[in-house]
Amino acid sequence: MPMSMTFAKHLATITFISFGSLAICALTPPKYPVKKEETVALRLTAPLQGSPFIEGSRDSRRQARTIWGSTGLIFIPSAYTVDPNEYGFGMAVTKDFTSASGVFGIVQDVEVGASYLSRSGQDNKFIANAKVHILPSNFRDFELGIGVLDAADAANQTFYFVASADLITPALAEERGAVGMRVHAGVGTGYFSEKPFAGGELFFPNGFSLVGEWDTKNFNTAVRYAHDDEFFIEAGTYSSRLMVKMSYVMRF
Repeated sequence: MPMSMTFAKHLATITFISFGSLAICALTPPKYPVKKEETVALRLTAPLQGSPFIEGSRDSRRQARTIWGSTGLIFIPSAYTVDPNEYGFGMAVTKDFTSASGVFGIVQDVEVGASYLSRSGQDNKFIANAKVHILPSNFRDFELGIGVLDAADAANQTFYFVASADLITPALAEERGAVGMRVHAGVGTGYFSEKPFAGGELFFPNGFSLVGEWDTKNFNTAVRYAHDDEFFIEAGTYSSRLMVKMSYVMRF
């Protein structure tokens, strides 16, 4: 069997096992009573509540929509997911296509979503996505994600594994008058062709940041502005084309 097919099968297997395991954990009640104090302690270990991130900085930008609808940068996904009962919406416009996307947190650390691509001179595509977020024990600012882009293979089915880390948190950068920095790196099948992808974001005061990524084919860049914890807009380049993109998060 060709190495690429073996890689794809292994990554797909890991992805489906991860989704299945989390679904079982979410639906299975605990075998012992959980005290209120224990529940509070567990909740405080979550990265958003356990780390001193600036309001309006990490929350909104970590939940940005990619062109294909997953949570991430411009095209590459990050390890992050939207929270349970949160809806994330996004839109991107370039010369070659317009995309409209949405994602929903079905349970803790699991998101599902889709994107509709209206392409110039080509057939329009409906892209379905899903992702599992993993927070390793004893790692404060390092997180993992396993997911699938285009699950129905409408354009290019892609399974991937990605890691995200805060090298300099926005809060620490603000305190020391420095620049915050978050990085992402992973590997995937399909669109990524079993090659590594990577990206990062530099945070500046007043909600601005610079985004850059290598998606295994193109180097994409953008300037991002987070208006608050729910809405941001960015402008830059994707596949050497000018691009405008926005995202909005709705909480219930």
